[in-house]
Amino acid sequence: MRLQILFLALVVLIAAPLGAAPLFSGPFEVTNWTFFTEGNGAVSTINEPNSITLFGSDDSCEGEECDNGSRITRFQITYNELAPILFTFSWEYVTFDDNAGFDPFGYFINETFVELTDPELGNQTGTAEVTINPGDTFGFYILSTDDCCGLAYANIPQGIPEPSTYLMMGGGLALVGLVSRRFLSR
Repeated sequence: MRLQILFLALVVLIAAPLGAAPLFSGPFEVTNWTFFTEGNGAVSTINEPNSITLFGSDDSCEGEECDNGSRITRFQITYNELAPILFTFSWEYVTFDDNAGFDPFGYFINETFVELTDPELGNQTGTAEVTINPGDTFGFYILSTDDCCGLAYANIPQGIPEPSTYLMMGGGLALVGLVSRRFLSR
């Protein structure tokens, strides 16, 4: 019985730090990411490893000299681990344009773009769950469709790779089962 309790304690001790891992650490460390913009977009990593903030382009140019076409801002990484990962992250989106339709935000995998914002709304929040396979290029983007009239930004705070969450949950359930079994056997 003592061996079982020791094993369970070891599982919980190993799992606890895994579940608390910030999004931009380990294989997702900020130094492994690449920033790209077609306009004057930017990325702030001042709060890494806990969060990054992606700013869309907003040249706010007017007149005949201007080309207010679409400008994309991306922050991306090529995932080089050996196993796929189910990746969950939250996001907070703010726009100074009329709505998110002018500056949509989302994620992409291998040039397949998934818009997370509702184009009819302004400021928004949400969560997303993405499966990233070895060799995939994954990233976040803001597409400034008019490149004027107010920028948008998205803050991506914590993200937790799901295998660590399952490990913590499994450790907790096993501990509850062990305690219940011991209590009922008395």
